[in-house]
Amino acid sequence: GSGVALCIDCFAAGVEVPGRARTDPYRVVHGVSAPMLSTSWGADEELALVNAIERLGFGNWPEVAEALRSRAPKSAAEAE
Repeated sequence: GSGVALCIDCFAAGVEVPGRARTDPYRVVHGVSAPMLSTSWGADEELALVNAIERLGFGNWPEVAEALRSRAPKSAAEAE
């Protein structure tokens, strides 16, 4: 199907495009580094963090940090 491109700020604000609703399916485009929740983390890192927490368990910061490879356990825990 045809895709709709939104900047990360518009997506985070819930902007709707004519003919599309916020509840429509979407996919995350890799390589997005603009921050969403934290100014010190890019959206790509935040997505990787959420995926690692889902896979390895909330609070399992040493393994989550190992999965991220770019963050220390304390940094991963502070992002929550």
